[in-house]
Amino acid sequence: MKAINQKHITDLYNYITGTEEAPDENIMRYIYDSEARTIANRTNLNEIPESLEHIAEQRTVGELIRQAKGSLYETAQTPKRIQQGDVMFEFSGDNQIERLDSAVAWLTRPRDGEIICKRIIKW
Repeated sequence: MKAINQKHITDLYNYITGTEEAPDENIMRYIYDSEARTIANRTNLNEIPESLEHIAEQRTVGELIRQAKGSLYETAQTPKRIQQGDVMFEFSGDNQIERLDSAVAWLTRPRDGEIICKRIIKW
């Protein structure tokens, strides 16, 4: 497995939650490895392609937030929208809890179209 980019994951986690706390490194590593293995299996490769690492990182953040959601409800300051390049995503919900749930759903979405483009067919 490739090395995990903890800074990317922690920065995105802090941006989405509006907190300064870093997620547990061991849990982060476990979730990232699991997500990377899932993507590698879906593409029939031994390692996750570099162009799909952002998906594993985003799914890791989503799972970290899902696991810490109970404690984040009181402290999270989830933004109403996120812009990545020329794409803007607006989180639905009238309060922090609903926006946090919306953020988790956005981060952990399947993204099959991107993953399948890197699939290697084995005969």
